[in-house]
Amino acid sequence: MTAMITKDGDYWEPTEQDLIAWQRAYPDIDVYQELNAAACWLDANESKRKTLRGMKRFCNAWLNRSQQKGGSPFVDQRPKADVMPTREMTMEQMMDRSWAL
Repeated sequence: MTAMITKDGDYWEPTEQDLIAWQRAYPDIDVYQELNAAACWLDANESKRKTLRGMKRFCNAWLNRSQQKGGSPFVDQRPKADVMPTREMTMEQMMDRSWAL
């Protein structure tokens, strides 16, 4: 993850606990991708950079806005290891136990 530049020119990075909390709070987005985008935005917008104290609030607002806009592209397309594909069956097929042999 990219460090984020603050208003006074220092750099800030979220803690591992911050990342875990944000991943749980915003399941429809790629937290790392969004934080990298936020870091690039801060780099390009020098007059709008945040203080060290306000950086977590900025990140949380960025992630919340991304979640509300529908999430990150391709997040829903990630393979889900615990999900089995479903098979459509008619009632007749379900009553006919020969398919289970």
